[in-house]
Amino acid sequence: MNLPSPEEKRRFSRRAVVTLLIAAAVVVIVVVAFVRALPDGDRELRAYQAAQPCPSAPDAPAECRWTQEFTISDIYLTKARNADNSAVLTDADGTEWETTYSSRGPVLNQLDEGDRVTATLWRGRVIEIAAHGRSQNTNDAPVDLRESRFALALAVVPPGLLVMAACVWRLVRRDLPAPTRGMAATLGLAGALFPVGIFARLMVGDRSDSPWAVVALWAVLAALAAVTAYICATYTKKTPDAEAGRTD
Repeated sequence: MNLPSPEEKRRFSRRAVVTLLIAAAVVVIVVVAFVRALPDGDRELRAYQAAQPCPSAPDAPAECRWTQEFTISDIYLTKARNADNSAVLTDADGTEWETTYSSRGPVLNQLDEGDRVTATLWRGRVIEIAAHGRSQNTNDAPVDLRESRFALALAVVPPGLLVMAACVWRLVRRDLPAPTRGMAATLGLAGALFPVGIFARLMVGDRSDSPWAVVALWAVLAALAAVTAYICATYTKKTPDAEAGRTD
């Protein structure tokens, strides 16, 4: 085995240190964002759930809920990842309210221009629409930041820690001319866990028990990825000489 030159060692070390610092910074930012959301990350959601019906139509953004009928004057549905579905709601006075949605259903995809919907307003925003016995939140609906940031942390922190571990491993073994299979498998597992975290959140959706459901699904998928990484790191293909010796 040819040992790396001093210059190659320095190059390996620089790359590992830079990657280690970037991974550590990303992990710290995500963890801090999650911790900061823990005390009152659901404050707006709790305020909305506790809001009482308005006694009359509010003239300005109000803390109470107001429900009224609207007509769909324009609607746009898309399957593109980076675009929102949208609808323009027009009230009896002709005032238009532009609303956006993260998904097409269960209400928006059942509507067409001219259809009537019941919308709930709060703090001057359209929070949800209802039609055909179903309701759907708009993008202005209050959310529990703790859940969304927990999902982000689940997708980012474990891969980030694995990348950091691989970088430290590489620094300790910088005398090697190339990363070991274990190092490569660790980085591969880190790369796999990031989409696993996102996929688990998307599959669970907006269920009330979503944090625990996300963790359960993520754990299963992460275990499969870890087993695959272990097999890749430890599997050794048998050579013809070994087969011949075994036969003898």
